[in-house]
Amino acid sequence: MSKSIRNDLISCISEFLINQIKNEIKQCKFYSIQIDDTTDISQKTQCSIIIRYVTDKSELVERFLGFHNVSEDRTAQVLFNLVNSVLHEFDIENKLVGQCYDGACVMSGNLTGLQARVKEVAPNALFTHCLAHRLNLVLQHGCSINAKCRIFFANLTGIDAYFHNSTSRTNFVDTIVGKRIPQFVQTRWSSRSTILHTIVNEWSIQD
Repeated sequence: MSKSIRNDLISCISEFLINQIKNEIKQCKFYSIQIDDTTDISQKTQCSIIIRYVTDKSELVERFLGFHNVSEDRTAQVLFNLVNSVLHEFDIENKLVGQCYDGACVMSGNLTGLQARVKEVAPNALFTHCLAHRLNLVLQHGCSINAKCRIFFANLTGIDAYFHNSTSRTNFVDTIVGKRIPQFVQTRWSSRSTILHTIVNEWSIQD
């Protein structure tokens, strides 16, 4: 099967699924949205939009509506325009009752943040600061006030830097252990736990 045929099949499946999701959303009474962004391998910032609603079978579902490139501009107004363009056909003014983002000012600002702009067109859209994001902030603060925790996590991320900053040390790891330590990323909540898991479970002392 050629690459063009595979791409055509993927496009057809995507179009079918999107239309099915749209029909479900149009039939539901209310829905909420979740938005987050991440940087992909090509260094482009991709904004993901997820919609959450109850189907006519009383099933609570979450549907992924797609990635949107927001690398050039991530202001609240640009993000609002994106949300509005994606949801305009779903009666955003009356059906949108909830919105969930992280705590960044551009998302959660009371006056000019995304949530405030959304409320201007959808007054019933209550804003919820992502609980996972809040929990991560609490854990970070809790660890920062304990000296032993600070030292432990500093050493943990230091191990990552020690090996990733040297090709010879990286080659040594590949040869002896066969499993590299994942690179530490400050904005990835699970980054520290992934590094710790690798050291504890994959770097066991060889006989």
